[in-house]
Amino acid sequence: MDYYRKIGNQISWVYVIKIADFSIMLALFAILTRFLSKDDFGLYSLLNVSILLLTGILSLGLPDFIVRTFTGKKEDEKRQAFRQVFCLSCIISLISTIVLLFLTYFVLEALKLSTIFLATSLVILCSGFIVIGSIVEAYIYSEKNTVKSKLLSVSLRSFWALPVIILALSDAIGLNMIFATRLIFTILVLICVFTYLRSMNFKFIQKIDWSYAKKALLFGIPLATLVVSQWAITATDRYMLGWFHSAASVGNYSFVYTLLDFIFVFSTSAISLVLYPYIVEEYNHGKKERSNFLMNSMLKYILILAVPALAGFYILSKEITTMVSGQGYLPALVILPYLIIFPLLKSITTVFTYALTLKNMTKIIAFLYGGGIVLNIILNMLLIPAYGITGAGIATTVTYIAMAAFFMQIGSRHVALDYAYLGIGKILLSTAIMALPLLFIHPYNVFSKIATIILGAAVYVACLLLLKAFREDEITLIKNLVLRK
Repeated sequence: MDYYRKIGNQISWVYVIKIADFSIMLALFAILTRFLSKDDFGLYSLLNVSILLLTGILSLGLPDFIVRTFTGKKEDEKRQAFRQVFCLSCIISLISTIVLLFLTYFVLEALKLSTIFLATSLVILCSGFIVIGSIVEAYIYSEKNTVKSKLLSVSLRSFWALPVIILALSDAIGLNMIFATRLIFTILVLICVFTYLRSMNFKFIQKIDWSYAKKALLFGIPLATLVVSQWAITATDRYMLGWFHSAASVGNYSFVYTLLDFIFVFSTSAISLVLYPYIVEEYNHGKKERSNFLMNSMLKYILILAVPALAGFYILSKEITTMVSGQGYLPALVILPYLIIFPLLKSITTVFTYALTLKNMTKIIAFLYGGGIVLNIILNMLLIPAYGITGAGIATTVTYIAMAAFFMQIGSRHVALDYAYLGIGKILLSTAIMALPLLFIHPYNVFSKIATIILGAAVYVACLLLLKAFREDEITLIKNLVLRK
């Protein structure tokens, strides 16, 4: 029980942080969709997903290498290895950032887009600094200090939105201001990170063992395709919508995609963040059955959260849209039927990506994600010119269907799925019972909309308990999660 109590406490605190993170980013989303034009919001979306791409490429999979190889190791051994990886990452980030800034200037000049050079440069600088912070975040995470790791993560990726929200409310908002604020906030966070490293008696100048660096890069570089693939699936459709249609189309598509991605983050992030280092530790110590059970637990809890959230959002999509961003984005909901299942498919892909990473099958991961990139680009080229945002939604969903199918096919050879334990039938039945009353409820103001969401959640949890979807040790975990004992 102590084992579950520890996991429960960590999940509860991570969700507290995640709720704060979610609330801040949702508030930023609501403000940007109200204060920026659809053209500017579309450009903001493109630049923002570019940070995802750049941090993924510049990190070269080194954070994944740290988590996979450091977890469960002796403290002195971990610190020595961490210094090597940290110094290597700093060198790569510095050189790459300088090169990218020069290339960006000449490319934008050639394309006669020099007006966005400042915003693009700020994005590149933010990405370089975030990579350095993510290395420290991975080290903290490898020590199973999930709460501290999550605090650093949201500090680097979300809390910068607070000053932006304040500035927006004072009617001083623009793309350059948004990304300049993010850069300044990121630098302040890194100052705190370096202060933390000094408290560890960290030596900032370290001679790099290039044989060890090669080992780290050979493991990590294939995993960079994971981030590139996520970026490609997230961004290429937006670039093509902007090229073949308009920035307003990008804004409409980004609106629905972002709301659905919130559901993915809510259902997947905290669960996988807490459980993964325990899975790695059990696997590294030769406890394969235990790591397999925890992998099944990860999938089960993600399904428990994702399935009802998507069903509820689909039924209350108009009410949620007007609550968040007003009437202006209601036409964007035309693509919801084509996108609604992508967060669930993305979650399944994520779980089996962890399973293959555990087996050091990073080249297989690279191949599958690379295939996803190619498929998505081909579908976008075929569908977007003729069908616009609807075509983009279809391309995204079909891509994730293919990726989830292949990852499950390969991953299930290494993870023994316990379908009785997963309780998929109970989850679906509970969701259906929850959804039924929501079909007849049409909340009209903010308070009634929030009350309806709470009612749906309460009905769903009650159904899960009545159907005995949880084991006794899981109920203990849930009690610890709620009560934080």
